[in-house]
Amino acid sequence: MSSAPRPDPWGALGVELRYADCFPCRPEWKIEPHLIEHYGLFYVLRGKGWIDLDGQRLEMQAGDLFCTRPGMRVGAGHDPNDAVTVFSTGFVINRAGAADPFQRFDWPARIRLSPERRRRFQALFMELTNEHNAQTLAGGLAARGAIFMLYAEALRLSADSSLEITRRAAQKGGGEESRLAGVLEFIDRNLAKPLTLAVLAREAHLSPVYFAALFRKLMYRTPMSYLRQRRMELARMLLASPEKNVEAVAREVGFADPFHFSRVFRRATGLAPSAYREQLKNPFLP
Repeated sequence: MSSAPRPDPWGALGVELRYADCFPCRPEWKIEPHLIEHYGLFYVLRGKGWIDLDGQRLEMQAGDLFCTRPGMRVGAGHDPNDAVTVFSTGFVINRAGAADPFQRFDWPARIRLSPERRRRFQALFMELTNEHNAQTLAGGLAARGAIFMLYAEALRLSADSSLEITRRAAQKGGGEESRLAGVLEFIDRNLAKPLTLAVLAREAHLSPVYFAALFRKLMYRTPMSYLRQRRMELARMLLASPEKNVEAVAREVGFADPFHFSRVFRRATGLAPSAYREQLKNPFLP
């Protein structure tokens, strides 16, 4: 008897491209803060400037990738003496009768790419731009594929960020990255405990405000978003073991209330913990 197929969060997912191009911006270029109604990827090819995302002002430089989503207020500008050239795309998700899977993820507002990663993203953006602007049947399909590849790469970078911080801290020793690497290790050792922003800041020997800003600068997300991600990763691993019930798993990942844990887990995975465990069962065993 086979188990039910695992739900596919990307099933029946459609994307409607609004625009995709490379924009060499003039010195007077500026975007006043405004509400956007679509997803967007904004990659800085060259130049320096700033972007405002829901009131948070971030600097931008060559190699920066910004992810925006519907409902955000976005503004931008640049140094007239070092005008930016950017790849930019906007698109809408269409998924009739189902939740938007992009809403499940804590997309980092900014990802600062290494030189190796830049080549990969630039190639994908170039493919997206060329195929979209070709306005052919094949080009439309290829452009949609490039959108999904860009987001897949962004997800991988988001997942790899803690490993990269720890690696650089081990190489350099001392400094902000070493402090943050220590906090990342502290989080992994204490996922069952009640961790707050104040607790994490104290571990880093920093004020909560400065720590939160530093964490976002280096990890491209908030401390509590990262903590939630790590707890859900551990929960998925623990649910693979039949010896632990859902209440025990909830306690081991820092949730005193199993119902609260179930709600958070469902938002993160699209499945209740019991349903997630069920679909992990080996279909070849009785």
